Amino acid sequence: MAQKPETRKFRHAVSVLKKQGLIPASIDARSAIPSKTVRGKSLSTLVRKYDDVLSGKQTALTVPPSKLKAYRKAGFSTTQNSKILVPHSATEKARLNRAGEVSIKSKAGIERVQIPVPYHRLSQYLKDIARDHKRIDAMKRKNEYFGFRFFGNNTNLYSDILSAIESISKYATILNTKSRAKQQEIYQNLEIVTVGNPAKWTFPGERRAKDKAEYRRKRLRKFRKNLKHKSLSKQEAYRADNAERQKAYREKLKRSPRKLKQYKDAGKKRAAKSKKKATNKNAQKRKTKNRRT
Repeated sequence: MAQKPETRKFRHAVSVLKKQGLIPASIDARSAIPSKTVRGKSLSTLVRKYDDVLSGKQTALTVPPSKLKAYRKAGFSTTQNSKILVPHSATEKARLNRAGEVSIKSKAGIERVQIPVPYHRLSQYLKDIARDHKRIDAMKRKNEYFGFRFFGNNTNLYSDILSAIESISKYATILNTKSRAKQQEIYQNLEIVTVGNPAKWTFPGERRAKDKAEYRRKRLRKFRKNLKHKSLSKQEAYRADNAERQKAYREKLKRSPRKLKQYKDAGKKRAAKSKKKATNKNAQKRKTKNRRT
């Protein structure tokens, strides 16, 4: 008899938690039922408790017993079987790095270093990191760099953690913030990362320019989509105005041979891409037509 969708979903959840070691290996996920008791709690309770793990926003990692206490003091949640729950976004992955420390890696290859240093106040936190610099330097490879993300903005990159700490310590207005709540907010928005490819590490100005360009592209796409539903006279007026703007732009580019070459090269790439797309579309149409006949 086929399983109900709710049962399949529940048993899949049990299987995922079992793989992460949050449910004993002795539990058979294929026949699991919500009322089954594990360590004094029902499976349904455990599935609800570890909802973030199931959604990919947390990962359960086993750390050495000697480090478990330090991670607990640093604010990480722990489980009965000596695991820590590492929060991260759904597009990131948490793991133990080669130094045996927890790190969170994004698709761009940028790793957030999780330093198990108890937080009291900002200046003390940075001093504790500096005191433990040898262990923290071992968290990155020789061709990687340390950097800070501060409220989403990227700092410069540094070859060692002491240089990074020295740089961030210069922000006297940050470190001398007297309000405990404000210091806590700053701490929560201060990330230490390792970067392998500096080209993927954008700075605030570059990010703003990139976001602005992306916003303009989206707006233009939306405008052109809506233009199709306008009258023919309005469509023709837009095309005429656009042709004039393009002509004026090309005339302006002639003053700079380098920019003109870049413009032409970009045009050739777009044309080649469009041609390839059209060829694939026609091939797909022929394939579909041959199937029908």
